[in-house]
Amino acid sequence: MFASLTFLSNGYGEDAIAASLAAEFQRLATHLKLQAYPTVDEGKAYEGLNIPILGPRQIMPSGGLLLHSPQLFFKDMRSGFIPMTLRQLYDLRYLKTDCLVVVGDVYALTLSQLVRCKKRFFYQSIVSAYHGLDEGRHYANRYTMEYISPWEKRLIKNSVSQLYVRDAFSAEQLSQEGIKGLALGNPMVDMLAEGSLDPKFIQGLSRPIIALLPGSRSYKYEALKLMFAALEQFPEASGLIAWPGGALPQIAGWQAQKLARGHCYQQAHSPQRIILLEGQFSAILRSAELVLGTAGTAHEQAAALGLPVLSFPVLPHYRPAFLENQKRLLASALSLTTPDPQEIATALRRLWQEPKLYREACEMGKRRMGPGGGSFKIVQHILSHNFCN
Repeated sequence: MFASLTFLSNGYGEDAIAASLAAEFQRLATHLKLQAYPTVDEGKAYEGLNIPILGPRQIMPSGGLLLHSPQLFFKDMRSGFIPMTLRQLYDLRYLKTDCLVVVGDVYALTLSQLVRCKKRFFYQSIVSAYHGLDEGRHYANRYTMEYISPWEKRLIKNSVSQLYVRDAFSAEQLSQEGIKGLALGNPMVDMLAEGSLDPKFIQGLSRPIIALLPGSRSYKYEALKLMFAALEQFPEASGLIAWPGGALPQIAGWQAQKLARGHCYQQAHSPQRIILLEGQFSAILRSAELVLGTAGTAHEQAAALGLPVLSFPVLPHYRPAFLENQKRLLASALSLTTPDPQEIATALRRLWQEPKLYREACEMGKRRMGPGGGSFKIVQHILSHNFCN
């Protein structure tokens, strides 16, 4: 009889991190029977692993950001958030597994208390001790996204066999409170495939080459329109869009021409090109020199590669509070501006044309995000203690 291991995750980025861990388990422990329970979205990150994906797999309008604004909260309520949550509570109450690996924050850890398991492991993928540094404003509705709360600490001490944290600074801070959190490397870095785009594909693009990361949530079209407008104000730049899928964006004044691997956007009287590609996220980052994004985990992955990131809010979904929180984490690796095309273009130019600023952003991103190898080391640590055997 195979031992069973279940992943419980609560978010797009969290699903991807859990899937990275699952891939390592598949490679290192073929005897384990794996399954996943995503609680926020469809859990598409798990689909390539050929493992059972449990739960209603329902996407809410907020995309998991319901506490970011009253509008998003009420949209989720009208779309069936409460019935969906009740279904999840019922499912988890009757879920039994030998090992449970929780990836996310205090919400996921709280839900995990319903699961019957022999051992529970928790990778806190949301909060870093850097979030608590006194820079900018702190918001009450984001408390559990910026701090390990007393409730979460109690759950960790009473129900978690091992806590894994994002960085050494977080581990040091928790150790002062008697909580042992291991920082074994950053799984977000492991999710980035090696290799950039074929040089022949980008050799005609003017510099700087800017990776455009509109994110995967519903506001991606609105965000992308602002990015196009900003690049119109920065005509010497080129763009590479990491498109998450969905209908092809229609941008006024720009014509999309089909390419073998995507689409090329151009204006009638301008040599500037913006190329849209699907399924090439890692290669785009490794081919870019700057990042303009309205994403979450993708910003942190870009920073880990040493790319300066510029972002702006897209209301009501993508709010200043979220960006200020991420700014505390990434420090000078992330620059913020207003959702104004001219302001965005000015900020991009400044990052590109000031070597000292550019270099500081590159170095800070690598330092704050830390090294890769976390997926392998976390899985190896669990297996080496025979927790799952």
